[in-house]
Amino acid sequence: MKKIITLISVLLICITTFGQFPQNPTQGQTQIKQTNLGAIEAQRGLKAGQFVDTSAANAVLYMKGVAGILIYTTSDNNYWYRSADTTRWVLIATTTSNCAGTQLISGSITWSGSGLVYDATDLDYYILCSRYFANSTTLTLAVADPTNPRIDKFYADNTGNIGVITGTPSANPQEPAINPLSQLDMGFVYIPAGSTVSAGTTQTVIYNENVEWSGTSDVPSINFTYPTNPYIGTVSTYLPNAPNSSYVEWQSGGTDYLFSEAQYLKFWVRLNANFVSDPLSFLDVTFEYTDVTVSQTLSVGDGD
Repeated sequence: MKKIITLISVLLICITTFGQFPQNPTQGQTQIKQTNLGAIEAQRGLKAGQFVDTSAANAVLYMKGVAGILIYTTSDNNYWYRSADTTRWVLIATTTSNCAGTQLISGSITWSGSGLVYDATDLDYYILCSRYFANSTTLTLAVADPTNPRIDKFYADNTGNIGVITGTPSANPQEPAINPLSQLDMGFVYIPAGSTVSAGTTQTVIYNENVEWSGTSDVPSINFTYPTNPYIGTVSTYLPNAPNSSYVEWQSGGTDYLFSEAQYLKFWVRLNANFVSDPLSFLDVTFEYTDVTVSQTLSVGDGD
């Protein structure tokens, strides 16, 4: 009888040792990188993290700060990796299905507010399906012809350069042509004869020397006349530490302005420290009329 009981026990032990792992086991923790010192072979393939688009990936803790991390986006059926400086998502490959042609993704070239000087932001763009990046710069146009007007053309090219093609002065000036094989059209400006500014250049200054629109805020110790490192002029607005959902507001003092008359809004932000990445930090910009929001919200974050 003892032998039979012993045999049954051994059989039961043997049976339990042949159990299997779940079909979809979960290991590790979010925001924790696991390192394998040897090579990894996946006989059935590897699967990248799946998101609707790169913005959805940015909204997940940890994703933006890992260089080389791979993701798959379902909205456009593309694979991406995070750049070495962790500032943007880079498309891994270009195919006939994801070719974006020639187009601007983000960035702009706008009048500086002075003379024939224009400001170009960082540009992200495609030329013939290949993606390029260009750093921000300042462009100064040639002096106007004293007799005839001309048209100048802005461009970005496949070397990461931002430039301007100076047009030929004429009684009936023509817009210069870019090279579509290597350049992206970034718009043009009309330079009247003898003018010190291009045509159509007007601006409304909201804040520069703290003598324009009146500023208010609930940020503790905010300084509207901070003299250190202003982008232009002599002062800037300094926010030592802005709590969540705090605000800074400038009021026009009773003068009404139409959005339809403005082409763009320009402002500069200098960070004394990096944006907090987790959770993501954003600067939201809106316009209000009698305390009612009358514009869409522009959200400015860190990176793509």
